[in-house]
Amino acid sequence: MKHSSLLSLAGCALACALALAPRAVQADVPAYGTATVDGSFAEWDLVNDFFAPMHNAGNPSHPILSNLYLRYDCAENLLYILVLDLDDGLPVDQNNGDAWVKIYQNGWSNNKLIDGSGAGNTSPRGFAWIPDGSGGVLGYEAFASLPTGYFEHFEAHINISGNTSSSGKYVHGNDIDLNVECQRTSDTVDLPGTFSLAQNHPNPFNPSTTIEVQLSETAVAGLRVYDLSGRTVATLHDGLLAPGVHSFAFDASSLSSGIYFYTLQVDGDSQTRRMVLLK
Repeated sequence: MKHSSLLSLAGCALACALALAPRAVQADVPAYGTATVDGSFAEWDLVNDFFAPMHNAGNPSHPILSNLYLRYDCAENLLYILVLDLDDGLPVDQNNGDAWVKIYQNGWSNNKLIDGSGAGNTSPRGFAWIPDGSGGVLGYEAFASLPTGYFEHFEAHINISGNTSSSGKYVHGNDIDLNVECQRTSDTVDLPGTFSLAQNHPNPFNPSTTIEVQLSETAVAGLRVYDLSGRTVATLHDGLLAPGVHSFAFDASSLSSGIYFYTLQVDGDSQTRRMVLLK
């Protein structure tokens, strides 16, 4: 069992919901591509498609019980979702009503993009449980139509328990932002004539990772890492930086597992990205 703290929770209903991301940073962006909703996740890249951890009851201070992976197909405007339970010894409730994805924006209320019971509000949609080979399930994959744009509230859900009569617990506000930008062609955000900030690699990581930045001209630049509370945990660079591509190593040996953000500031402008430390 990966989380010793879960031992006392066996047999209880444990709802997984996405943890809150600070509103002060850039919204999270999915990977780009397609998938096949067929009950197999063989085509998914569990490193590059990773989007967010899913905590017990949506509380970031509670154990991580599942992981969420996203892809977006720009040609068809389809969002693909993969939710996988961690190998922690706790079973997934194969209850269609407990497997859903919601999005809230522009006055939408309780809008389900995906519902395992077939009640999603968008079309086309698809859903499939992922069997574990022994009569249970590992999680689910699904897709739904979604236009490009910025969505302030995005939440996925799965129920982890030994009691299928217990429904998942939805915690309002314990969700994250989603930003779908189809002009993106890679994990690097290019700002012509200025700078770019790449996704760290590997991600998730333990305990070290590499962050690359690119400048088109000499500039004063700062590269810092923050935790979920906004506290600076590392300053990787602060000063003049020459044109070109620069790699910075980040060692998180002294930090706890969780979500961290890194920000590149150049002459008053900034870019922020998310990374996950899994120990």
